[in-house]
Amino acid sequence: MRIAVSTADGISICGHLGRVSKFFIYEVEGNTVVSRELREVTPVHGPSDQHHHNHDHNHNGHGTLLGSLSDCSAVITNGMGGGMIAALTDAGMDPVITGERNPDTAVASYLSGSLETTHGCNHCSH
Repeated sequence: MRIAVSTADGISICGHLGRVSKFFIYEVEGNTVVSRELREVTPVHGPSDQHHHNHDHNHNGHGTLLGSLSDCSAVITNGMGGGMIAALTDAGMDPVITGERNPDTAVASYLSGSLETTHGCNHCSH
């Protein structure tokens, strides 16, 4: 199983899934992390994007990000909107929103079933 964790700085979990260009990809066997790599992706939202648009979920926007993470079972982040939650769920991935900032701690807690989660979008007025 693979778990994607959003990051903007390569250190901590990013607060806005649609603006990140990097993900930690954790390879997990059973409940043990066997490797972690950093994967570059194309962000859904650009720097001046104010979210006042619709995404083409099949070809651009969410679809591009989903394609970059298609080998993952779960995506952990600090915030995402309802459209992204639906897109991840429809793609068979578990969308996980948490206040945890440490990627390693978040993955370990997710695997043990103890990760504290929040709901909805924590980054803007979606």
